[in-house]
Amino acid sequence: VRFVVNTLNGSTRNRTANPGDGWFIDDIRFTFHNPRIFALPFSDPASNTDNWVTEGLWGLDVEKFRGSGGGPASLGFNPYFGYFIDCPSSCGPTEAGNLLDGIPDGTEPSYNATEMVTEVVLDINHNFGSSRRPAGSTTRMRDSYVGRWLRDITIQEGDFTFITRSDDGVRVKIDAPIGPADGALPGEWNIYEDWTNHAPTTAEATVHLPAGNWQLVVEWFENSGGATIIMSVGKNNFSFSDSPKVVLAPGADVPVVPYSNSSMILDGVLDLTVAGLVDPRIVYYEYRDHDDEDGRFEVSANGGFSWTQSGLDPDSTTDSPNAGSGQWLPSNGPWLEQVHTFRDYVGTFLVIRFRQDAVGEPASDVDDGWWVTDILVTQ
Repeated sequence: VRFVVNTLNGSTRNRTANPGDGWFIDDIRFTFHNPRIFALPFSDPASNTDNWVTEGLWGLDVEKFRGSGGGPASLGFNPYFGYFIDCPSSCGPTEAGNLLDGIPDGTEPSYNATEMVTEVVLDINHNFGSSRRPAGSTTRMRDSYVGRWLRDITIQEGDFTFITRSDDGVRVKIDAPIGPADGALPGEWNIYEDWTNHAPTTAEATVHLPAGNWQLVVEWFENSGGATIIMSVGKNNFSFSDSPKVVLAPGADVPVVPYSNSSMILDGVLDLTVAGLVDPRIVYYEYRDHDDEDGRFEVSANGGFSWTQSGLDPDSTTDSPNAGSGQWLPSNGPWLEQVHTFRDYVGTFLVIRFRQDAVGEPASDVDDGWWVTDILVTQ
């Protein structure tokens, strides 16, 4: 096991003139892990990432979905009423929680902070980085501040997937307009909570909500460094992407991370040891918007120690496991069906992954990425 800092593919400016502060690692643990064993047929319609280990930005994209029933969930016509409040001093999890806990649910903050600014928005979509700040604020609100958004929603009963991208902490809950949503969901932060200092992190939570009128509450804090808070609510039909668009907004395309090499890896193994298997195959559907980067489908028969594309496309009934450069988007036609054979791996426990390879590619040479959905492995 090793930890490698790789700056071999960055520009000279990134390597020498503008280096970062390095890499800090703590609390290393090695634990025994019995992998999940997936019997055939295995299918994943991209409604969540429960079956996968996601590296980098890999996650669910709300914009591109196959079939019907996808896209943003209908929450009614009311906007989010948002408030940014400057913390009096530091703004870690405890300080931010104490500040926000002092504001009664369902009410506009009247906290005597050094600074507070408000917003009315249709989507929570802020990527402030390390230098920008909420509109209307002064230079104070660059670090150490919190955000709170309230939205009165009207929904039909069903499953709703909440997707957040946050730096630092975020927590989300649903309340009745005049108090806790008795009978809806248990717990204080009953949809999602990661109230910690952390780097930009994408997370999701799928919950079943009853029909009715509710209030959606989102809270977030920025301690120091970069600041991001983005949230969307979907209908449980998405696609997987290496650089997903978390909210639908004009001009909000999320490009492939330059110089990156990240994967979505099956969190378990496909059981190809069953008697009678002859030609098991994987079928999935893709869109792509690539410049010089490349999407690669790969397999491992030894638990992920080595990966290969060998034998996946031996004849005219199968497709190349490389998504390649160029575009295939909804404007070009329907989702592309991709088929690969696992006949060479019968008798093994197989791991699969989708890898976006942008090694050596600067921002000028990458586009919007790769989308995959409706994965099926069967005989």
